[in-house]
Amino acid sequence: MSPAELARGFLRYLFDTWRLRRVYAEVAEFNLHQFGRATSLFGVEGRRREYVWLGGRFWDRVILGLSRERFEHERFRVGRAISGKVGAPSDRPAAGRARPAPPTVGDVRAYVESAAAEAHHA
Repeated sequence: MSPAELARGFLRYLFDTWRLRRVYAEVAEFNLHQFGRATSLFGVEGRRREYVWLGGRFWDRVILGLSRERFEHERFRVGRAISGKVGAPSDRPAAGRARPAPPTVGDVRAYVESAAAEAHHA
């Protein structure tokens, strides 16, 4: 499984299981290239000017954000979604119900692998 598939699966897990409205990432300016295509999906929402000192100079810390709506729109538009039944509306916790226990790394990996397997067989 590629890092991009893992990232998409993790984002889907966050939005579907935790019902988050937005996910944020803070990245040092010199590492933005490591986000690749994700920088076009995540919007730049802010900057901490000259926040990091490295290599004899100051670098900005870039704050990126991705809304649930943008993620849903983009994952279907570009056809790169990891499909699966987990996280369907009936599987989401109803308002006022207790949230599930925080996921472990194993939980997220199992979720992503099962979704990828279903997408592969679809």
